Amino acid sequence: MSFPTAADADLLSLAFATTPGAITVSRVRDGVYIAVNHGFCELSGYTQAEVLGRSSLELDIWYDGDERRRFVDRLLRDGVQRNALCRFRRKSGEVFYGHMSARLFDRDGEPHIFAVTQDIAEIMRAQEQAEISEARLRALVAHLPHGVRELDLSGTILLENPAHARLFGYRPGELVGTCALDLLADQEFASRLVERVLTQEPDSTGSSAGSYTADMVRKDGSLIHVRVDWNLLRSPDGPPTIISVLTDLTASVRAEAERRRYVEELTRSNGELERYAYIAAHDLREPIRTVTSYAQLMRRRLEKDGVLTGETAELFDYLESGARRMSDVVDDLLAYSRLQTEAVPFASVDLGVVVESVQASLARTIAETGAEVQASPLPVVMADEPQMLQLFQNLLTNALRYQPHTPGHVPVVKVTAARQGNGWSIAIADNGIGIDPQFFDRIFKLFQRLHGQRDYPGTGVGLAICRRIAERHGGTLTVESQPGAGSTFRLWLPDEPPVLVGEEPPPPQPPS
Repeated sequence: MSFPTAADADLLSLAFATTPGAITVSRVRDGVYIAVNHGFCELSGYTQAEVLGRSSLELDIWYDGDERRRFVDRLLRDGVQRNALCRFRRKSGEVFYGHMSARLFDRDGEPHIFAVTQDIAEIMRAQEQAEISEARLRALVAHLPHGVRELDLSGTILLENPAHARLFGYRPGELVGTCALDLLADQEFASRLVERVLTQEPDSTGSSAGSYTADMVRKDGSLIHVRVDWNLLRSPDGPPTIISVLTDLTASVRAEAERRRYVEELTRSNGELERYAYIAAHDLREPIRTVTSYAQLMRRRLEKDGVLTGETAELFDYLESGARRMSDVVDDLLAYSRLQTEAVPFASVDLGVVVESVQASLARTIAETGAEVQASPLPVVMADEPQMLQLFQNLLTNALRYQPHTPGHVPVVKVTAARQGNGWSIAIADNGIGIDPQFFDRIFKLFQRLHGQRDYPGTGVGLAICRRIAERHGGTLTVESQPGAGSTFRLWLPDEPPVLVGEEPPPPQPPS
């Protein structure tokens, strides 16, 4: 392209060489383009041949002709325009925004415009996205169930969402301008809190954060228990502010207090019931012992006199059998009630040694039935050793007792262990008569029996004792079985049993 004068040519050549945006030279009166650079062609989509000698209005480059007129009027008035936001249309018809800077200059006695336009499409898109994100954030904060507020370093509330106002019983925005510290029930804590927030060490981003819980006062004077998570933001563009999120813990605190009260009441009630059961069972032992003794004494006298025959002998059999069964029930009831009252602190217990002790105590039964009891290596656990002895005694006794009355049948009981989660699973499997799955829950309840005394004697307390021992240790006791296919009782014990009310935590177990 060429210019009438060398000065104009030098000026435009310099501008064309140093400016990355679109550069145009046009007449003021009709908008005809005298010169355009390559940046203009890239931005507008026109070639220089299509543009030179034609006006912007003719090419419909301005989105709004009135907008061009206002721009030119301001330019004629001031002589210069900088970064005016204007809308343009590309050759394709696409509308875009640009920042136009322009200056008047005289050419052959006629005013011309030297303009530079920067495409700000990316800036506009970023701004639109920022506005959308801000709108979404405001909507999110407005609908959050938690209170959100912004404070200055003096504690004055600058902003709040509706949930924050509702939390304290105010209308939205009513707390703005007030001091958040005045909402605290304990004003001494409020003064300490200010120091804590202001002295908190900032992280790598320059902000610091923390949390606290406190009782706060609502508008009606009632107290609520609130957790506050705060973040102190430091910005080079403005004063630091504190963003806080408030969570109302009042209901959960009350529920926890109610739960504790209920547990304490239940523990007390259970303790009273256990004491009553223990006293009642203990007091029954003497009358039962008396009945048994007198029955045996009368049997001996009648036998000596030769009159204990027929129906009389049968009645004495029933009397003595009933007395023995009642004595067994009382003994088991006493054992059940002692599970808590005579519990010992948890300590390291070798279950292998426990099973060996139980086998020794059942040696006569094992020998009489020809049973095989197989025990694989068992773990050392944190437990109450006497209760572990009682648990395995009951389970192994049941495994040997509930066997089919078939000639030549050999009872087989296997005890195995395996890691499961954060504890041990111990299985006691037998080849006995099995259990119908519909009775799985029933067998663990007190005095629940599935068989008659003549076939399989017992009190119906043993498995209830076993499950209660497992639960005291934070474990579980379940059964897998089918009629005629044997039963497998699975005891799971955690590595760290719970600390129960009135008990001391167990000492740490040495590494194995």
